[in-house]
Amino acid sequence: MRKNWLKKIIPLTLSAGIMVGVPAFTQPVLPVGIASVAEAAAPVQWNVGKDLAGWKFGGVWAYSGEPEVAADSAFGGSIRVGTDFTNNVNDSWSEVKLENGSVAEKPLAINGYNTLSFNLYFNPAAMTQGGFKLKLYAKATDEREVINACPDLDISQAKDAGNGMKCLPVQVNFAPADASVSYLCLSIVGSCTDYKGDLYVGQLKLSTEKVPDGYVDAKVAAKKQDKVQLGQLALPGRAALTDAKATPETAKLFAYLKGIAQSDKVLYGHQNELHKKVAKNLPGASDTEDMVGDHAAVMGLDSLALTGNELALTDDEKARGVTLSEKLAGIYIPAAKKGAILTMSMHLPNFAEVAKRPKINGKYDFSGYSPNNLEGSVVQRILPGGDLNEVYRAYLDMVAEFDGKLQAADVPLIFRPFHENNGSWFWWGASSCTPSEYKNIFRYTVEYLRDVKGLHNMLYAYSPGGPLVDEADYLSRYPGDAFIDVIGFDMYHRDPAKEDMWMEGFAQTMQVVADFAKKRDKVAAVTECGMLYGNSALVVKGNTRLDWWNEAMARIAPQDMAYFLTWSNFDDTNFDQPYMVEKKRGQELINGFIDFYNKPESVFMKDSADFTKASVTAAAAKEGYGYLLAPNSYSRVLDKLSLSAKLGGKADDVKFVITDRQGRKLAEVAAQVNKGTAKAEFAKDVINGLGALVANVEVLVNGEVSDSVPVLLNMTAPAANPLLVDDFDGYYGDNGLLGGTYNANTGSGCTVAPQLSQEKNGGDSGLAFRYSINKGGYAGIVKSLKKADWSGCDALQLWVKPDGKGQKLIIQLNSNGEDFEVDLSKLAATTEAQVITLPFADFKGKNGGTFDASAVNHFGIYCNTIGSETVDSVMYFDSIKAVKQ
Repeated sequence: MRKNWLKKIIPLTLSAGIMVGVPAFTQPVLPVGIASVAEAAAPVQWNVGKDLAGWKFGGVWAYSGEPEVAADSAFGGSIRVGTDFTNNVNDSWSEVKLENGSVAEKPLAINGYNTLSFNLYFNPAAMTQGGFKLKLYAKATDEREVINACPDLDISQAKDAGNGMKCLPVQVNFAPADASVSYLCLSIVGSCTDYKGDLYVGQLKLSTEKVPDGYVDAKVAAKKQDKVQLGQLALPGRAALTDAKATPETAKLFAYLKGIAQSDKVLYGHQNELHKKVAKNLPGASDTEDMVGDHAAVMGLDSLALTGNELALTDDEKARGVTLSEKLAGIYIPAAKKGAILTMSMHLPNFAEVAKRPKINGKYDFSGYSPNNLEGSVVQRILPGGDLNEVYRAYLDMVAEFDGKLQAADVPLIFRPFHENNGSWFWWGASSCTPSEYKNIFRYTVEYLRDVKGLHNMLYAYSPGGPLVDEADYLSRYPGDAFIDVIGFDMYHRDPAKEDMWMEGFAQTMQVVADFAKKRDKVAAVTECGMLYGNSALVVKGNTRLDWWNEAMARIAPQDMAYFLTWSNFDDTNFDQPYMVEKKRGQELINGFIDFYNKPESVFMKDSADFTKASVTAAAAKEGYGYLLAPNSYSRVLDKLSLSAKLGGKADDVKFVITDRQGRKLAEVAAQVNKGTAKAEFAKDVINGLGALVANVEVLVNGEVSDSVPVLLNMTAPAANPLLVDDFDGYYGDNGLLGGTYNANTGSGCTVAPQLSQEKNGGDSGLAFRYSINKGGYAGIVKSLKKADWSGCDALQLWVKPDGKGQKLIIQLNSNGEDFEVDLSKLAATTEAQVITLPFADFKGKNGGTFDASAVNHFGIYCNTIGSETVDSVMYFDSIKAVKQ
């Protein structure tokens, strides 16, 4: 998932909706536990017309110019806003703000209100495209955000108001808050519109209204399902595992998962199934149980629970000395004994930040949430020999303490560290470490838990983010068959439309993963999936795919996937699975979910077979293996080349080989082996004799290539220039080297392939940005800049040759963790090559922040679909650098 999707694992602050005074519009909802009718208070009516009654112009965002705001007698008294969105027609969010200045002087108590209503008047002849959105925002006197509603406006529902004008009655509903607001802002937002003319806001009122809660009756009843029988499944008698000493239960679980994958059935999984729940008023131990009388067959946990972020101790538990590890184990071991399968991910803290904190009772403080803090070169520093290795080992010791309790109870665990590693939102992502660094920290983690901590109840899962195009895409950071048991991926359906292409891309990615797993004798699974709306997960009302679970299962069951897992239900503002609010009433997706439960293909906990009855023996996935400790990926080798590899298992015959990118052997040397480490050296004359080229260094164990890293032989580094993003001249014509520098980020069914090109501004090469995007899709590439300091510059300059397709072209910079973007869609509709200069002031922050030129983390190019047709094309870029205008 992309970085801004991560909010789905952190509870949001408020849920709000909108109601327009016509039956056809989606009705609003209020959160569970919030009364649908606030305690009545006298309405606040702002009588505008003669004056603005305390309202005033409050500024703009992504809007060119300064709108005129004045009181007007039109429509019985209104606020007239003179607008011109023609210069912002490509902006999906161009905001004109109206602030209420009165509340700053005399704060307004809102505990008795749940609705702001008004009439919006507009001239339909003043626009040919786009529409409007709305934002209602309020802060309490203590600076707390208490209202933040950002709904669309359906202008097709507007009524005639005379003189060619239209009137749209608007009702914005929000959860009542026990607060007094000192900041109140109502924004009219242009969304890809060319509207030019006056807008009028009239009959503006704050009141208490009866608001439908948005929940629906359960029309489908859960039916008793037949239990899966082991005899129905094609179970292997031998389980080739990462851990040759795996406990019997672990080997049996692996065999069971393979049997399920090869059947027409699929296990359903849910994150935090038993310790996070929306409907706390209902008796079920999970939202799943409230709906169907059963639990998810696969239950996801995260190490965040062990640090107090997703699990808390009561005062009584603290007094009795109960630990978080004991509490979590006490919740899930009984479930495992009843048939649940457990899997654990790790949203790891930034260990560079952890190291700065004072210890608590002699232990590191791992609390808080910082996996998306990319500072500190963390992967490199937690590897053996790094200054943060001790901190990381302490974290793994905490995980091992928990898993030790599972092992003592004969409960296996699917362990899934460093997930979504091909993205750029976690500090272990592709923009923060080289492929070999990522592989080695994964390998080190396995060896530490297995060999040092003596844990033998783990199956190890690898799960980059989807979509995935082919096996090469999946292999780019794959740690190797010796370290992986479960071949997975994470893929979310973002802002799903009724007829988008996501399910097709989902099926394509599953085919890639299933084929990869079959070839390597592994288990394939969808380790995370679900729907995402905006910056959160599901919404209470207005979900566009009410039968999503059945749609997904129809694609998953035929694809040899063992299970699929949806994320957590934290609360009613942040949930990934439907839930009940009463015995027979719940969130609008409940009927589709219950129908999904009733299908014979879906398997929940009670239906799952007792895999401990299987007959299977464990064996090593690889009898011997090795992985390179040196050199690192893309190292420059100008002198002798020292080689080092870590060995495991029966590694009797070890060699190092240099090959070219076509696989032809160029040099070979036998290794000297001592205590599990292989070493050798290619002399300077050997290296110099190979000339300048991009080559592969391989370690061969028992005659097989066990690991390989790309290196740059006899290629001097260009002079360091912190202001240069890229001139594409330092890749020596090697697209593999270019691909290792840029991280791809695409929507489902979309592709992007950065390639070197002779279409250029100068020098040896330029960049060919080859992309294919479908309806609602996007494709982009990102290059890490590692906190470049551009404080002496004020603009980004680049050469671009657009393709004339007129799709949404975005240039992105990231500073201090926030993405800042410039929209070049108008340019994308042309074909003339040109050098353009983009002032930093034109880059708009996604979170409304200010661009910090002294800390630039990455550069990106994105292309988003405008329209419904698939676009397959290429644009060219070169000479990308920071400049002083």
